[in-house]
Amino acid sequence: MARQATSQLSQSHSTAEEDVLDVVIPDPYKLHEWKAKDVTSWLEIQIPRLSVYSPLLQSHGICGRVIAIVDRDTLLSIGISAEDCDIILKCFVRLGLEQQKRVVENLMLTARRTP
Repeated sequence: MARQATSQLSQSHSTAEEDVLDVVIPDPYKLHEWKAKDVTSWLEIQIPRLSVYSPLLQSHGICGRVIAIVDRDTLLSIGISAEDCDIILKCFVRLGLEQQKRVVENLMLTARRTP
């Protein structure tokens, strides 16, 4: 998934070497460790036009530990439009599900290795 997103991101930019943006995509398995910058970097890859909200999300400390509990009213109160609140929340839900999926997969692998 990370390679695919990075590839898509690279393809969306000019082929000139200086125009290719290197983005490190944080691991969803470590969502609780994500800083606000990690959250906004990930969100910008998901929906680039939402990058206009990066400063707001970062200044309000929307980090990995917070996205599971952030709600529409919170996003509205920091200045995000109603339509974009819904989009951002859907992205956060998908991210949470991806993180849970990784945790379950890891547990299953661990259980298989244990005699």
